[in-house]
Amino acid sequence: MTAPARIERRYSTCPHDCPSVCALDVEVLGPDRIGRIRGAASQSYTAGVVCAKVARYAQRVHHPTACCIP
Repeated sequence: MTAPARIERRYSTCPHDCPSVCALDVEVLGPDRIGRIRGAASQSYTAGVVCAKVARYAQRVHHPTACCIP
C-alpha cells in the first residue's frame, strides 16, 4: 500500500489579464502537477471563490492535447 500523496498549498495570482488580479490558493501535487485552484480566502475580492476559467485551469494545463511537444 502506498502512502497518500502530500498536497502542498501555495499562493499565487491569476494568470489572466483581468483588472481584478485575483489571489489564488493552488494545490501542488508534484513538481510538475497542480490540483484544485481556489480563490484565496484571505483576499476580500475572491473570498475563496474563483471564476469558471480559473477553476478548471489544472484540467486545461494537464490535458493530453495541451502540450505540443511529443
